[in-house]
Amino acid sequence: MPERPNPAAERVPAHPGSGRRRTATRARRRATPPEAGGDIDPEGRDIVSGEPLDGDPLDQAPCGFVITDPGGLIRQVNRHFLASTGYRADDLVGRVRFQDLLAPGHQIFYETHYSPLLLMQGSVREIAVDIRDARGEKLPMLVNAVLDRDGAGEPRLIRSTVFGASDRRRYERELLTQRQRAERSEARVRTLQRVAAELAAAGVLAEVGGVLVRAAMDAVEGDRGGLWLLDRREVAKATEADLALGNDGPSAIAGLSHYGLVQIAAVNIPEIEDLAHIPLPDPSAFTARRRGPVLFDSADPASDKHPMIAAAMERTNTGTLVVIPLDVGDHRLGVLAAGCTESRRLSDEDRELLHALGRQGGQALERAGLHAEATKAAERSDFLATTGRTLEEEVGLVERAQRLVELVTRELADMASVEFLEADGTRRLADARAEHCDAAVPGSPIGIEPGRAGDLITQVISGSRPKLVSERLPMGPAGPRPANWWLALPLRASGRTLGALVLGRYGRSFSVDEVTFCSEVAATAALALDNARRYEQEREVAFTLQRSLLAGGLPRRQGLRIATHYRPAMENLEVGGDWYDAFELEGEKIGIVVGDVVGRGLTAASAMGQIRSAIRALAGAGLGPAALLGQLDRFVGQFDAGRMATLVYLELTPRTGHVRYACAGHFPPLLVHGNEEAQYLWEGRSTPLDAYAGQPGRSEAEVMLQPGARLVLYTDGLVERRGRLIWRGLELLREEMEKHRTSSAAAIVNEIADAMLRDESSRDDVCLLAVSLADSTPFEETIPADLGELTGVRNRLRAWLADHDVDKHDGFAIVLACSEAIGNAIEHGYRGPVAAATGAVTISASIVDERVDVTIRDGGLWQPRETPPDRGRGLMLMNRLMDEVTVDRGDGTTVTMSRRVRWMRP
Repeated sequence: MPERPNPAAERVPAHPGSGRRRTATRARRRATPPEAGGDIDPEGRDIVSGEPLDGDPLDQAPCGFVITDPGGLIRQVNRHFLASTGYRADDLVGRVRFQDLLAPGHQIFYETHYSPLLLMQGSVREIAVDIRDARGEKLPMLVNAVLDRDGAGEPRLIRSTVFGASDRRRYERELLTQRQRAERSEARVRTLQRVAAELAAAGVLAEVGGVLVRAAMDAVEGDRGGLWLLDRREVAKATEADLALGNDGPSAIAGLSHYGLVQIAAVNIPEIEDLAHIPLPDPSAFTARRRGPVLFDSADPASDKHPMIAAAMERTNTGTLVVIPLDVGDHRLGVLAAGCTESRRLSDEDRELLHALGRQGGQALERAGLHAEATKAAERSDFLATTGRTLEEEVGLVERAQRLVELVTRELADMASVEFLEADGTRRLADARAEHCDAAVPGSPIGIEPGRAGDLITQVISGSRPKLVSERLPMGPAGPRPANWWLALPLRASGRTLGALVLGRYGRSFSVDEVTFCSEVAATAALALDNARRYEQEREVAFTLQRSLLAGGLPRRQGLRIATHYRPAMENLEVGGDWYDAFELEGEKIGIVVGDVVGRGLTAASAMGQIRSAIRALAGAGLGPAALLGQLDRFVGQFDAGRMATLVYLELTPRTGHVRYACAGHFPPLLVHGNEEAQYLWEGRSTPLDAYAGQPGRSEAEVMLQPGARLVLYTDGLVERRGRLIWRGLELLREEMEKHRTSSAAAIVNEIADAMLRDESSRDDVCLLAVSLADSTPFEETIPADLGELTGVRNRLRAWLADHDVDKHDGFAIVLACSEAIGNAIEHGYRGPVAAATGAVTISASIVDERVDVTIRDGGLWQPRETPPDRGRGLMLMNRLMDEVTVDRGDGTTVTMSRRVRWMRP
């Protein structure tokens, strides 16, 4: 916009010949500072020169003109401004600041933007403000202002021109209204385009319904919605039921929802059978030929014509409900509904959008229906393929049967079972029910009682043909209940009937097409179940072979624990080439071996069995680890399967902890002592068995195991992984061993196997053996002469015996005998309150060879006392429980007891 001349800065001559006077006036104004000119002249004198302004052109200007000091105080106004605002000059000049005339919001704008910009720039242009006139009404104005400065650069006065902007403001509002209307129209077009794109991408009815429900909710800004399709086959029944019930109560709603409508999408709406939270459109929404949406903005207007909708809206606190018919031509497919709790009105544009949405939805639903029919056969084919693949993922017969019933209850039936034929009748392998079919469903959950519907399973197995029967339920309070339908299908494979697959539905039958498809499913399942049955028979043979090749009972010694973990490479057959063994030797020694034969499966297991037998035979000769390996070299050279096998063999004396060991190409044992760092035993190493001819003699090494030591032997499957350095695997094993340095042998093998095999994918053979030596420290404890201390000392003694592997039965006898001895010492040795307060009893126990020795000692004076008939049998009980009992009543009383014990199985 071109800049307007400032009328306060330049004066135009009023008539020819007056230019000199005006020019002189302007010069005097510029030369005379405001301080010299002085005061305001309400009679119309110039505030700078003091000359009269009669006939001043500013009063004839078509805009308001205001002169203020730098603080905004008005010093001069022209007639146009006074006429526009209704003020008198006396009301403003010298009394009011310019910013005080502004509306409250614009006063803040003046302080925060207008005034700072004026001071910085020296002028402001076309500032839109509202000025309050003399009546207090707001007048839209545009303000231009110029700041005059004196010779020193200080603000002197502000000259402002004020233009009326009412027409401009009205024009802007009209433009804004049109712009908003255009934006809404564009938004509707974008919405329809987006919905059209989403509908094009939606392939099934549920996806189409979800798109339409979300779009309708967005259009009405609602929080609930649903889409129902009309069941064409049952619409007559639904209409007849609705008319018969009068269309005025919950029973009418239930009848319509059960027979006439199928809900395919919902938001904040439960199942169609539960009408507690959703207004359900009544039949008029289907039968009426009205085009476009129907609005219900409260329950009252709908109560007469649409009682069902009115009742539902009131029950669910719905303030607004929009019902949108879904049509294709003259054919009505269903209805779309959206609502909210508030009461709202629909504009013509909203109705147009919802009407277009209904047309789009009808076309999309028709396409989806045709697509669903076209893909039905493909889905069934996929289901058959999925069933076959899923059953193959399981190995066992029962597991496959369970997966089968789970699959069919998700797709074909409400309940299912697999009945298998055995020599003594039928056995149910598995059963399942659909998630929506809870225990409250009346009738037999799976199977039919022979007295009510015949022996269905026997009939199917004997006849080898599907059989369909119905089980009519007893009459209910509301009348006849729907029947349960049962379909029994024979499971035939390899020319024989294995059993039957029984499918059940509550309240709905099986069509002829469904029976044919279910028969195909049964045929696919029968083949998978027959394979599982054959596999289990072969697996049992392999399992027996594997267990016979592995060590049976492990040696048991006091303080010694041996635990193992084995997992073959071929998990399904449980046969592999890794093995462990532990056996008794002469001289209190125990032989322990862990080895790995090259290869997998039955061949490797056979070679492993031969090497294991050879080791036992050679170890019995007392050759020692190195010489034993040398003899094994010659033995495995006689058959190829055992060549290059690796193993670690050691001989342990539990009483002393002495170990002699040798490694033939095997991973080193891992040892941890007390608080010391876990270390690998790298001595005594040589090549695998029969690695090459002419190899030097085998070597061996020795190590002492201290009480509390843990020793781990393992095979390569525990530490080797593809894509990882072997040293990293060894380091991970050492770190895991550090975490379990004080654990039992059984806990070590379980925890380490879980940690090391968590990410294992190669499924190699894995064998793990752990040896632990208990710390056989004696039990020593002194307690006050108080019978209340008995419980605590019994628990601590029992725990000490368990830590030293004493058999539970023997431990119970020892604890009971000690309890009697301690009780006698307190009762007979410390009679009287003074003696009891200062007395004490000492208990000590130790393990020597296969015997537990216990001593109970007190410092009191033995004093016999009268005992009731039911007491006084403590000494007799101790003699019965312990092998030896002696009592010395010299200085105090000392009871010494001894019992030979057994050791707990590791």
